[in-house]
Amino acid sequence: MSKYDDFVSKLKKEADETNVIDLTDEIKTRYRNNKEYKKPIFKRISYKFTLSFAIIILVFTSMFIIKEAYPGKNPSTPSYFSPKTVDEAYAFELLTAANLLYSSEEIKPLSLSTNKDFNEIANRINKHYLTIQNLLSGEKINYTVAPSTKSDYTYQMMINSIFNDSFDLQYTIYYNKILIGKDDEEEIYNIEGIIIINNKEYPVIGKTEIDDDETSTMVKIIIDSDSSTYFIIEQEKEEDENEFVYRRYINNEIVKEYALSHEIEKGKVEVKIEINEKGKTEEIKAKLKNGQITLKVEFDDYKGNVQVTTKNNGINYYFVSEKTNIVINLIKNKKV
Repeated sequence: MSKYDDFVSKLKKEADETNVIDLTDEIKTRYRNNKEYKKPIFKRISYKFTLSFAIIILVFTSMFIIKEAYPGKNPSTPSYFSPKTVDEAYAFELLTAANLLYSSEEIKPLSLSTNKDFNEIANRINKHYLTIQNLLSGEKINYTVAPSTKSDYTYQMMINSIFNDSFDLQYTIYYNKILIGKDDEEEIYNIEGIIIINNKEYPVIGKTEIDDDETSTMVKIIIDSDSSTYFIIEQEKEEDENEFVYRRYINNEIVKEYALSHEIEKGKVEVKIEINEKGKTEEIKAKLKNGQITLKVEFDDYKGNVQVTTKNNGINYYFVSEKTNIVINLIKNKKV
């Protein structure tokens, strides 16, 4: 045997006689402990905490969805004014009658258009704008009833038509009550009196009716001395909508009818006026968005959008497509 072979033989014999310790189990244990120690913290959050957090997120999400789906539950959602008493109903009808009378006179615009048609259209819109603005505000009618300062009448009603921060219009009605009964501890009565507009007196007759436990009122304003020219305002109620109808009479025949309604649509108040005259129907729709009043006008001779702003004693009508401004002076007398 060579020296090399003898060396290899001795080396193998020595290796066989050596007691080698098996460290496999210990290595595996250390590896597992080391791996557990180095886990990211979010993986070690308890399942209970994770579940609770998920439930909280779900609840808040559900509340947001419900709020969006039912905007009427939002306290800031606008509302329209609906008369609750005979006094309120008379006040509202007298207010709209006074607005119509006050604005019906042809008013020379402060700012003229080269197109005379726009001046005429602005005047037609202007007849209804005060009432449109009152309704879009959604506020109750501001009125007071006090003893009359005129000897022929027992009561006087003062009604404020809010215009802007600078001033408001004030209408005065002097009248007597004619008691016709009681309903739910409220007096039901008719009225007879006068309303003063631009220093002119117009006779007023108000009637109250009770039908199936529902009370409604009607106001008649007489325009001429022989009582053949007048208009009548009465309320017609429907679900989620209030409609007031104005009918103008000449020689006791209807010549023009205005149907004024205001309703809430998708959380916004919309005012609509339908004008029926000589077999044709015209319409004005008004909406308030971000403080801006926009009218959608559908007249026989004009269709388009008109933006309205007020400043001091003027109303600015801006015809959007035509980029035309017409400014109409509102004040004749502050107290009318």
